[in-house]
Amino acid sequence: MVTVLLPAHVHTVPELDPRTEEQISHVINEAGNIVSRLQKSKPEIAVLLKTLRKENLTDVEKDQVREELKQEISTALKDGRISPGMTKSFTRVYVVLLMNGIELTKSEGSGSIVLYLGCRSVETLLTVRQMILSGLLLRLFSDVIKQFVQRQCQVQLVVQQEDYDMCLSCLSIAAGTNEKTLYSLVLFVKIVSQVCIVAFRYYTLKLLSCDNIDLHSMVFVNSVQRLR
Repeated sequence: MVTVLLPAHVHTVPELDPRTEEQISHVINEAGNIVSRLQKSKPEIAVLLKTLRKENLTDVEKDQVREELKQEISTALKDGRISPGMTKSFTRVYVVLLMNGIELTKSEGSGSIVLYLGCRSVETLLTVRQMILSGLLLRLFSDVIKQFVQRQCQVQLVVQQEDYDMCLSCLSIAAGTNEKTLYSLVLFVKIVSQVCIVAFRYYTLKLLSCDNIDLHSMVFVNSVQRLR
């Protein structure tokens, strides 16, 4: 099974100092290692995720299973000595990522914080794109950065279009997707993206201010889709 790594750059205005970037990346990696060990040591996590993917679950049942998953992740993070404030933020991050089959393989700090999102299928990669365009990933990771930032700043999540296209191509080839099907997928994503842009712009006017963090727009650089 092929896993592609999509780099997502987290920028802040004003820029964070290199030491703070390294601290944030270190904690993100540490939390990721804890969750990875949890998945390997507790088969119950896979069972919970499989249960959440069942189509016949009621909303109440889904909430109950999701709460169990949150408790498992939260407990593991606390036992791993992640601070209470960070535990809450990371629990939200990993519940969403795991439910959507997305891996946060590592984080680096060098001019910006780079998150490497692991995807094993075209469907998962398309989900990542929608989560970026809808603002969901930005909000999740802004909560993490907020724990380190004392002053007001803007946070932006940037994915290069060429990086996304390369990941899409690799996964499509691995899955044996022909060019016609791939074109249809890309076209579908672009249409849905336009809807997300409109929705996100409306949401930006309504919300986008939380304590000392100003959630800013996400950009697919060199893409027609550009959120302001």
